[in-house]
Amino acid sequence: MKTVEKKILPQYFKEVRSGRKTFELRKDEDDIQRGDMLVLREWDGEKYTGRSLEFLVSYVLRDVPEYGLKDGYCIIAIQTIFSPSTVCIQNGDNNMSIGYVENMEIK
Repeated sequence: MKTVEKKILPQYFKEVRSGRKTFELRKDEDDIQRGDMLVLREWDGEKYTGRSLEFLVSYVLRDVPEYGLKDGYCIIAIQTIFSPSTVCIQNGDNNMSIGYVENMEIK
């Protein structure tokens, strides 16, 4: 198991953090494998913002040009790692959602 760090733009960071985006389409340059850790560091185009997210790689799809995946790219499925700053919130519809604690506020 290894840890791979990647930049991610704010609009994608937001979608990943919300749980709506559970994959990354990336150049296949790190030999990332199932079981590796993926750290996504928010990048505003000029500098890192200081925010990051950590995930467990649950699946990697590569080498399938017949399905439209370009040679040299892979799709990485990511799985949330629960930590003390991650909380589950039950809303009025009996659905669970994941929130993150930042400065003692649930986001």
